[in-house]
Amino acid sequence: MKVLSTIAAVVVLFAAGCGGGAPAPTAVVAPTEPTPTSVSEPTATTEAAAAPTPTEARAADGVGTIGDTLELIGPGGKPSGLMLTLNSVRRSQGNDVYKPDEGSEYVIVNLTVENAAEKPVPIVPGFFYSVHDGAGQKYSMALYSDPNGEGAPGGTIEPGGKKSGDVAFEVPTSAAGLEFVFDMGLGSKPVRFWLGD
Repeated sequence: MKVLSTIAAVVVLFAAGCGGGAPAPTAVVAPTEPTPTSVSEPTATTEAAAAPTPTEARAADGVGTIGDTLELIGPGGKPSGLMLTLNSVRRSQGNDVYKPDEGSEYVIVNLTVENAAEKPVPIVPGFFYSVHDGAGQKYSMALYSDPNGEGAPGGTIEPGGKKSGDVAFEVPTSAAGLEFVFDMGLGSKPVRFWLGD
C-alpha cells in the first residue's frame, strides 16, 4: 500500500509541474522496502516425485527389463509383429571348453523371439544381437556354448512361430550399465533390454 501512495504522490507532482507557470518543486521519493512474497521451497518429497527413478526413465525410453516383452518397431514407425521377451540373464566364467579372457565373463541372455506377423522373418543372431555398456562399448555375440543351455534363437521364424535360447557375450567384469540390443537395421528401431550393472 505504501508503494501505491508513493507512486500517486509522484504522479500528482508531475501533473502539477506540467500545468505551466512556475516550475514545480522536484520530489525525491525514498526507496521503500520490498514486501515479502511467499515462495515455497521444494521439499524432498516433491523433488523425489518429480524425478523418475532410473527404471522409470528406461521404461519411458522404451527399454525393457527381465520378463518384459517388446515389439520391434519397423521402418516408418510401424509395428513389425516381431516380439522379443527377455526371460533371464546370468553370468558365467565358462565351462571346460569355453573360457572368457582374464578380467572378462560371459553375460548370457535367454530370450524368446516370436513372429506375430503374416510373413516369415529371418533372424541372424551374429548380426542382430549385441550388448552395449554404459560407456557406449558394443560387444558382439561370443563363441560360447553351454551343454545345458539352448542355442541362440535364429533362422527363419514362421508366422505364429517362436524360438527361445541363450545368447552369450564376453564382457569385462568391470563393464556397467549393460543393455541387450536387438537391431535388424533397415530403418527399424532397435529393441533394448536393461541387463543391470
